[in-house]
Amino acid sequence: MSHNPESENPDVEPSATQANSDSASNDAALDELEQAIETTAAAREQSLPGDELSAVKADLDQAERRVLMAQAELENFRKRMRREMEDERRFASLPLIKDLLGVVDNLQRAIEAAEQSESGGGLLEGVKMVAGQMESILAKHNCQVIDPLGEE
Repeated sequence: MSHNPESENPDVEPSATQANSDSASNDAALDELEQAIETTAAAREQSLPGDELSAVKADLDQAERRVLMAQAELENFRKRMRREMEDERRFASLPLIKDLLGVVDNLQRAIEAAEQSESGGGLLEGVKMVAGQMESILAKHNCQVIDPLGEE
């Protein structure tokens, strides 16, 4: 059975939808600004009196600055969304890992108890194999063993 964090985590879908909506509105604003620049550039090509020409040039410069700012803002937005989605994917399995940590501790206690018992040879091997599997699964999900309270 495969584990798909996006299908179980309801928070993943809304942020993706929000990202698409925000991206679409940013793209629309960019298109509007680019159209204003083209219109102003077309007006610039026509011969206008001095005052009107300088006013049109000023408008064009201002529109170009707005487009550059909008493009930079859009790029920053996209980077932030990518970063947030990576974080969501990375931490999606955290509740599962927290739940499994108690199981791992109990397996370790069972191994220690079986080692002290003389009749627990077969049980000890089975529990050790299960504990090894559990540790490899946790390691696959970037879960590392830490020393509890400074034990070595």
